[in-house]
Amino acid sequence: MKKFISLVLTLCMVCLTGAVLAEDDITGDWFADYYGVVMKLTLNEDGTAAMSLSEQMSGTATWTLEGDKFTMTESETGTVTEGTFTGTELVLKQGETEIPFGREPLEGIKLAEVKADAAAEEFEGVWKVQYMSMAGMLIDAETAAASYGEQMPVLTVKDGKISFSNEDGSENGMMSMYGSAPMEMTYADGELSCELALGELKISFKCIMLQDGMLGFTIIMGDEVSMGFYFCRTGEAEAPAA
Repeated sequence: MKKFISLVLTLCMVCLTGAVLAEDDITGDWFADYYGVVMKLTLNEDGTAAMSLSEQMSGTATWTLEGDKFTMTESETGTVTEGTFTGTELVLKQGETEIPFGREPLEGIKLAEVKADAAAEEFEGVWKVQYMSMAGMLIDAETAAASYGEQMPVLTVKDGKISFSNEDGSENGMMSMYGSAPMEMTYADGELSCELALGELKISFKCIMLQDGMLGFTIIMGDEVSMGFYFCRTGEAEAPAA
């Protein structure tokens, strides 16, 4: 019986030691939430790394670990990123921003399905941006704007026309770029849309509704989507003058 108990204790110590070693191993997959975008970092035993920020954005790097100091150098740009490794968490620094990575896989922002039969009246109102879409990524716009000291654009849809302003009511850069007058939109097949030309460049704007009541606004330059915004309703549009 004593030998059996001794064997059990020995096996327990081996298991505990193995768990500690696994915990201290920096190699493998790491995940972080970056303004709602899932960042994945894979550290290989040979000192190479693979990074991805979206399906469209990925790259490779090399890495080193000296004590708790982590250093990563991007292969294409040579950009050096430093951080710290605690055994259970990897924290990377980008300027004044710290990005904590953990082992648990994360899910990014998920949008509802498009409401294809949305009526024109459903678009009317005042809308505050919640997410931005760029390069295949959905970003939490409010968090990103707060970090950079920017104001969030507010979209107003009134009588089928759209206009942008800042949260404090001042003119937003969107309207400065495309004209300060509200843009006349055409309703068809559950969407609002319009086109304008800047020289030889054709720019299209499109508003859609999602099943959860969120409004999507897309800017298409030429044949490519350049930027998108997703808004939540903040109030009702003013009633038309009698």
